[in-house]
Amino acid sequence: MKRTIALLASLSFLFLAFATGQSPDPLKDEPVEYSPLAFDETPGAYAIYHDTRAGNDSYIGVCFLGGNELAIRLFEPATGNELLFTQTFHGSGDSVDPGTISLIRGSFSSSPSAERLIPTITDWASAWLHSRECLEEEPDFTVEWKSMYDFRYWVPVFRVFAFGLEKCDPATGLGAVKLATAGIAQSGDDPAFFEYVGLPARKKGPSFSIEPGVPRTATVDGYSVPLDMNWTEGSDGIWRIARESPQDAAFLIETIHAADYGDQDVFDLIKMLVLNSGCQLIPDDLRIFVFNECPCVFYRVYDPEGGMVTVQYKMFITRDESRFSMVSLSVFESLYEKNRAYFDSILF
Repeated sequence: MKRTIALLASLSFLFLAFATGQSPDPLKDEPVEYSPLAFDETPGAYAIYHDTRAGNDSYIGVCFLGGNELAIRLFEPATGNELLFTQTFHGSGDSVDPGTISLIRGSFSSSPSAERLIPTITDWASAWLHSRECLEEEPDFTVEWKSMYDFRYWVPVFRVFAFGLEKCDPATGLGAVKLATAGIAQSGDDPAFFEYVGLPARKKGPSFSIEPGVPRTATVDGYSVPLDMNWTEGSDGIWRIARESPQDAAFLIETIHAADYGDQDVFDLIKMLVLNSGCQLIPDDLRIFVFNECPCVFYRVYDPEGGMVTVQYKMFITRDESRFSMVSLSVFESLYEKNRAYFDSILF
């Protein structure tokens, strides 16, 4: 038995020598040192992806638990198959060493998607490690690392917004992995992550036409905005259009003191707001941009209680060295699409 083990070891070294052109010397070569990966993330932050590769349809979720540990979940809508486990990660350079795996639900051999899940996550982690220096300089960029990765700074954990887009069908968009939603889990069994099965069907919202009313300038928190007579100010300081519901559209300005957020800048705050919206983020057309030197963000969220989608605009206006105003415009998606020029003219 000892001779067999020694022979296998010798064959392994010979194979490495032929494959690499170098002869490894276990007495001289230093072992690779892996250290725990530091995700630099908010505990509970998660990203869920829609995977349509190879004609398959599944959701892959990664949630930061703390330290170097993630919760990883697979759900396949066609069969109801679910796989949930936790895993630690270590790294060295661009190399990732999967650590301890603890199975919670399901089986790693339950489907082809389940069988390739760990290699998929390991590839994402490797691409993220490979690109971390660029991520520190550029908030969004695309890089090829075994496949094409689209990174966005605000996406939790691995910063991956999409993966394999060069292989997808241009007509259908299928055949790649794309971010489906993201947020911050509020507990260890938050259904937003641990029971996600896809975005439900949306209910139809208000879609009436808005004719510009009598012009007026409203002053909110010392900042003037062109709100016409379609808007009514509430006792809570929020201006609303309320024809078919108590709040078809809302406008609010709040003062934010920089000292309350430590060393975080406005773009860190944007990430926090997007992930803590209290609703289900729809990231497809999320845009972070600058208008008149003011950072802005546009995104959509799905409200599970009302079953409708809302468009959100946030604009950050510097007031002085210690504070700035956050301008918020919130409109039902159906109403916004019917009156896009009207609502955009309030801010831009």
